[in-house]
Amino acid sequence: MRISYIVFLTCCGIGTCALNSVGLALATNWVVKISREYEFLGPFPQEAREQHFLNPGRLLGANVSFPLNYTDIFPSHLADSGLVYWKNSSILASFTKLESSTRKNPNSVHYSITFPEIRWDSIRATEGWSGLQHYTLLHTKIQLIQPQYHATFPLTRPKYLVVSASQCSYIAVLDPKHASLVPRWHSCNIYDHGDAPPIRIPLKHYLDSYRSRQIVLDPIPQIIELDILVSLDYEIRLFGDPAVSSHSTVPMIQADLSVEMETYDEKNAPESSGNDTMVSPAFQPSQLGLRENSLGQHDPCIRVNPNSHIFPHFVDGWAYGDAVGIEITSCSEEYWSISYGSSYINGLANNEIHFELAEPMRIAPSQTRLLSMNLVQNKRLTTFNASLALELHLHSETHSHQQNHTIMITIPIHNHPALAQLSENIQEILMTYRSVSGTPASAVVLPPPNQTYQITPRSRILLALHGAGVMHTHPFWISALPRPEHAWVLVVQGLTPWGLDWREASRADVCAALRALVLRLVGAWHEDDYCTTHDRVREIVLPNRPAVPVSTLPVVAIGHSNGGQGSLHLASLFPDCIPALIPAAGYTSARLYVPIHGSRGSLFADASLQGIMRASLQGQDGELVAGNLALSRVHLVHGGNDENVPVWHSRERMALIKTWNPNADVNLTEVPGKPHFWDTVFKDEPVSSVIEGLVASPFALLDKVPTPFTLTVPWPSESGSMRGWRIRQATVPGRLSRVQVDNNSTRTTNVHTLSIELSKSGIKAGEVITLDHESIKVPDQSHVWLHRTESRQWQIIDPIVTHSSGPLSSILNSAKPIALVIPADRAEYYESIALRIAHNLYTYLKLDCTIVQDSEVDGTLEGRSVVVIGGHHNKYGMTVRSSPLQVSSDGTIHVAGERYGGAGIGALSLHKHHLYMDAFDPSGYERILRMFPLRTGVPGPEWMIVGPDCDTKGYGGVLAAGFWDRDGELSGSMSYFS
Repeated sequence: MRISYIVFLTCCGIGTCALNSVGLALATNWVVKISREYEFLGPFPQEAREQHFLNPGRLLGANVSFPLNYTDIFPSHLADSGLVYWKNSSILASFTKLESSTRKNPNSVHYSITFPEIRWDSIRATEGWSGLQHYTLLHTKIQLIQPQYHATFPLTRPKYLVVSASQCSYIAVLDPKHASLVPRWHSCNIYDHGDAPPIRIPLKHYLDSYRSRQIVLDPIPQIIELDILVSLDYEIRLFGDPAVSSHSTVPMIQADLSVEMETYDEKNAPESSGNDTMVSPAFQPSQLGLRENSLGQHDPCIRVNPNSHIFPHFVDGWAYGDAVGIEITSCSEEYWSISYGSSYINGLANNEIHFELAEPMRIAPSQTRLLSMNLVQNKRLTTFNASLALELHLHSETHSHQQNHTIMITIPIHNHPALAQLSENIQEILMTYRSVSGTPASAVVLPPPNQTYQITPRSRILLALHGAGVMHTHPFWISALPRPEHAWVLVVQGLTPWGLDWREASRADVCAALRALVLRLVGAWHEDDYCTTHDRVREIVLPNRPAVPVSTLPVVAIGHSNGGQGSLHLASLFPDCIPALIPAAGYTSARLYVPIHGSRGSLFADASLQGIMRASLQGQDGELVAGNLALSRVHLVHGGNDENVPVWHSRERMALIKTWNPNADVNLTEVPGKPHFWDTVFKDEPVSSVIEGLVASPFALLDKVPTPFTLTVPWPSESGSMRGWRIRQATVPGRLSRVQVDNNSTRTTNVHTLSIELSKSGIKAGEVITLDHESIKVPDQSHVWLHRTESRQWQIIDPIVTHSSGPLSSILNSAKPIALVIPADRAEYYESIALRIAHNLYTYLKLDCTIVQDSEVDGTLEGRSVVVIGGHHNKYGMTVRSSPLQVSSDGTIHVAGERYGGAGIGALSLHKHHLYMDAFDPSGYERILRMFPLRTGVPGPEWMIVGPDCDTKGYGGVLAAGFWDRDGELSGSMSYFS
């Protein structure tokens, strides 16, 4: 039987010719080759983000054995016969365009895979464009070629296989000599972030013969072959509609793979002298900051990426931010601590700017971290076009003979003129601040034009949210933004170009950037006036605040595409903070944008389990909180011929808001013939005039005739106030909470604690309000807190700190670097899990992590999120664990009298800012590692226990799941047990 398909592969520098071209280098250096041959299996139906529950290698079984059986047949409803087969391929022809992009790296391949035999047009006709989404498993090989023995050259041994894999979901490197094994899956750079660090896989796990420092001196190169499995997923949000991107009905999966090897130089193994200085006067991307001849046995191997540094611009000699970040990657095999030494400006001693570490810094083997420093300035910088040199010290944590190594990092300083001299056409002022996990982050600030930068009652902040995959500093986005008079345009990042779709930790990043600008402009921040930051600080007043006539600044939000829905999302969660917004081409919610009705999990899951998994995602659904905009001023913008986000999303959003308030000030400008984006989307009429009008509005005035409204909140910790009413705690976490206000009569649904800010509510002290048919006299205080007693009566109380509830992804909202605590016992295995978590969080979200062993933990874990890895082996976890989900000394997991144990069982549970990762064996840990919160759209209730059935049934294989009650105990009504 002939199988028709199209597969394009571009690969350069492989084979005999490439090896010959290496020449003498072959005698001393390891060579890595990616095979020309590969096999792939598919396509299989898979909804967006399902790969985090489904096992990427599920088609091969729980344990993978080599060689693979390429005669196996698998069911898939995408194929005409209902069956799909393995297909093998190799380089078919020379594709010059693709080939030229990889010629510089002989170890790179580009895969383009299509299945033209599938009747995609028929599938799309019934299932819509989400029916095009599918999964394919690819298998190939790499070869590690040992250097020939050469007496005059130093010998090397391999340390890490450095893998860059983009636009795939997972990749695993396996040793075919092992009879059967559980793959260690590494997350790819699925969003194709340009500055993502590569995956570093320790080769000592694969090359038994090189675990010692003895190398066989063989004149003939020895070849070591490893197998590669790659999970390829076609997601509409990543690859787009093929009818638009390639004018075809056939979707195409594209992925890039490159491999390199980092080696250890045996020649310089003897100890080096006390202080080695490694100077890098002008770093290039991925350049080693070390002297070539100083790589001794205990010398650090450190890579610095200057393209990812976080450093503020200066305006009139003063830094526009106090956070500095230096991206550092360890290519060493041991832990190093890093300290600050000194700094120089233009080669001279620096007396103007001082730096200090935000907290002690250590970096694990192969880890990438953003070194966080505080910038303190006591003197104006008078030098323009200056160069700053930072001196850092590295200290080994492994060896008793402490060595100090010095590394110099050079950063250019951008010093703008004073605001009065700035042109309104200035591209950007880069402001830095401390974001989620304490990571330094940046935002772009565009001052008001026409000398209207002075803070007055007319001053506003115009908050700009970009679309998916767009850098906030990109010139095309900056130039598309409007510049109204009196408006400070704040262009935020949301952690990374994709982030979390402006939710949770990405939303907290926006609030942190907003706080930084507000403090700079008016010197005071009150959380009730704006939104909740990652550190949950309620109030900051600077001691030397500016002498300005206002204490708060109204915020108007704009955004495009993902940023359009992001602005709608933020304004819905914090209606008092953002009273007006102009979203362009925003979708209603991800599940309506790319439907997930055909998910694998929904085919197997009990209805009650589906409800709990669905509840964990309801905080991401814009339609549920659309009513919170019923009193806001909303002007939607959409191209009438939008090929990416169909225009009906904006029409539906307007209809939803008007359902809650038929007289709502919500309008839609639908521009005929316009696509998803055009350069003047915010500058054309009538949108330009609308923006100017909204920015000029006096938002502080209350309605003369109060309008009834309903505030809907999925998670109180993620939400603010509407007309002063704020839900602080749900009666049953996991369910929606609502407050319906009609003049002085209010009804609540699923609300246990709430607060009222009188100045925003229009309620005066001494008045009597009706709350759920109870009469309550309002006391004379600015904020009134009420909660239900055990008899379900409302009672006025003092402000309290409530137990924070939320999905598993709430763990990401940390004030300081997330602590990954591993057991000292069996540390090597658990460290591999921690390193993969740290890599994933940094790659996808730029969140910082520190890895510590349980024996090292002291009081330093306060005020941060903690991930406890290792179940009953983790002594710290066994000491602090207080949740209803417990682990026995034999590894058995039990909750509510139910016990779970056996091969492949694992659990994730969030309780009191600790996320516990418990599993019975390696397959269980691999399973819950893939489910660790990383992307939106992945279900994750507060706790869940999973088993091997998840590999093929998605969340339909979940054994138990649910939420804790408002006191952190088991919630009977919000729990599921199989």
